[in-house]
Amino acid sequence: MVDTLLMILGFVGAVGDGLAIPAFFMFTRVIFNDIGQGSIEANVIYLVYLAGGSFLASFMEGYCWSRTGERQASRMQAQYLTAVLRQDVEYFDLNAGTSSEVITSITSDSLVIEDCLSKKVPNFIMNRATLVGCYAGGFSMMWRLALVGSPTAVLLVIPGILYGHILMELARKVRREYQKADTVVEQCVSSINTVYSFVEEERTIAKFSATLDDSVKLGLHQGLTKGLAVGSNGIIFAIMAFLVWFGSHIIMYNGGKGGTVTYPDADADADADVAAEVVEVLTESVTLKETPVPTKVARLMLVSDILHNSSAPIKNASAYHTKFEATLPDIIESFTDLYHSITGRITAEA
Repeated sequence: MVDTLLMILGFVGAVGDGLAIPAFFMFTRVIFNDIGQGSIEANVIYLVYLAGGSFLASFMEGYCWSRTGERQASRMQAQYLTAVLRQDVEYFDLNAGTSSEVITSITSDSLVIEDCLSKKVPNFIMNRATLVGCYAGGFSMMWRLALVGSPTAVLLVIPGILYGHILMELARKVRREYQKADTVVEQCVSSINTVYSFVEEERTIAKFSATLDDSVKLGLHQGLTKGLAVGSNGIIFAIMAFLVWFGSHIIMYNGGKGGTVTYPDADADADADVAAEVVEVLTESVTLKETPVPTKVARLMLVSDILHNSSAPIKNASAYHTKFEATLPDIIESFTDLYHSITGRITAEA
């Protein structure tokens, strides 16, 4: 019952948070249209009300979904463990290493479920509410401009889908190449005495380097594809130019108002969201135990490059530095545990 109430309140908060952006555009339209008429002060107060409502909705979204995600994941974890403990003793005797596997799977699965309920679900609801609210607001304010601008969204969606599939395929190929290199490292570490006895260090290093050659080529292709994907976003400027031209035509010949046609700049919020998404993906990739060691090292080098470039005089580049400040302790702790595990394994093999 408590979780149901939390999910209902979280859903309402996520919808309210998503509708805050189109509501902001609606109120800003009224303010722009009233410039020069002396009634701006009476409408500005609505922005204050909107800020308060957005704060309340955001708090409900964050708290309720995080709380119910924690509660449900904890309850699932307890039920999972109870079901495992009900198994016969023969189950643990016939399955070597089952105890450690069960503990690891319970922990990892509960974290995935909690992350999904506390982050992914509210973000999905918020983005869908923003999409519906923006289209509804656009058609209610000026249906001609919204109708003309709607087909242009295809120019943004199709390249994103195509590049997404290409990047996923390249990522799978890179992962397979890293697995080959990981196999070479595991064989070398597990037979370190044999490698040392036959003086095979240089040959092993050469074999490891050779397995990474294909991954380097795939990395170059992946970088080129990402560059094309980012560059294709330049079509936004062409779309904006077309909408500005069409909007001016409506103002001049169809009695439209300038505040209804013009909308505020949301690039700063978009850049901040992109920075948060990038930091979240990289942190998750580095801290997951299932991630291969070479991949973790490569991701750490990428994090280092991003932090170095975050000081560049580019708009909103510092957002990456701010976001990484909160996740760097987890990254360092993950690599510390990895170092101790590798050191212990080498000592045991020796």
